[in-house]
Amino acid sequence: MKKNPTKNNSVFLIAVLALFTLVITYILFNLKNKCSQQPLIAHDTLGQFGDFYGGILGTIITIVGLIYIYRTYKVQNIQLDIAKKDTDLDIINKLYSELLEDINSIQYRRKRNDGKGDILFEGIDALYNFDQSHINNPNSVLNHLNSILISFEQIIMMANMVKYKYSDMKDIILTKIHFLYFSKIIWPVYQEIYNNRKDELMAAKHAGTELLFQKYEQLTRQSYNYLIDKNYVSPPNPSDKKIINLLKR
Repeated sequence: MKKNPTKNNSVFLIAVLALFTLVITYILFNLKNKCSQQPLIAHDTLGQFGDFYGGILGTIITIVGLIYIYRTYKVQNIQLDIAKKDTDLDIINKLYSELLEDINSIQYRRKRNDGKGDILFEGIDALYNFDQSHINNPNSVLNHLNSILISFEQIIMMANMVKYKYSDMKDIILTKIHFLYFSKIIWPVYQEIYNNRKDELMAAKHAGTELLFQKYEQLTRQSYNYLIDKNYVSPPNPSDKKIINLLKR
C-alpha cells in the first residue's frame, strides 16, 4: 500500500511545531534575568501568555489544516483525472475490439459456378469477392459496410477528443485505428467495390450507397494521409491515378 506524501508531510510539520513550542516554553520559563534572577516571564502573567501563545499556535494549526485540505483536494482531483483517462482508454480499446469483430463478421454468399450450393465468404474475403451478382439486389454486405464506416468515424472522433495519461498515447491509439482501416477496409473495398462497382452501385440506387461512398472517400483520405505523414505507409503508386485523385479531394 502506497503512503500518502501529503499526510506524512503535514504530520511532520505539526510534530516540528509542537517540539518548537515545548522548547521555547521551557526556555522562557526557565531563563532568568541576570540582575534580578527572576524568570523572564512571571507566573502571574501565565494566563495572558497562554492566550497570546494559543492564538498564534491556533492560527498556525488552522493554516496547516487548510493547506492539508487543499493538497488533499488537489491529489484527489489528480486521481480522478487519471481514473477518467484510464476509463476513456478502456472504452476506446473495447470499441476497437468490437470494430475488428464487426469487420470479421461480414458475410457474403455467392452461388457456385457449377450450381451446387453457395460459397460463404467472411471478413475481408467477403469484400474482395463482392461481384456483379449483387448489383441489382439489396444486400447485407453494403449495409454492414456502411455500419462499419460509421463506427470508424465515431471511434476516430473519440480518440481525438479524449485526454490521455501519456503524451504519446494519442498517436499510438490513432495509429492502431487508422492502420486497421487501411489494412481491412481501404484496399478490400477499393479493389472490388469502389474501383470496379461504384458506378453500377450508384446507378442501382440502393439505399445508403451514396452515403457509403462519401464516408469511404472521407475516411480513406483521413487514414491514408495520417499514415503517410507518420511514415507508416508509402504514398500510392503514381500509376494508380484513381486513388491519387481520391486522396487529393
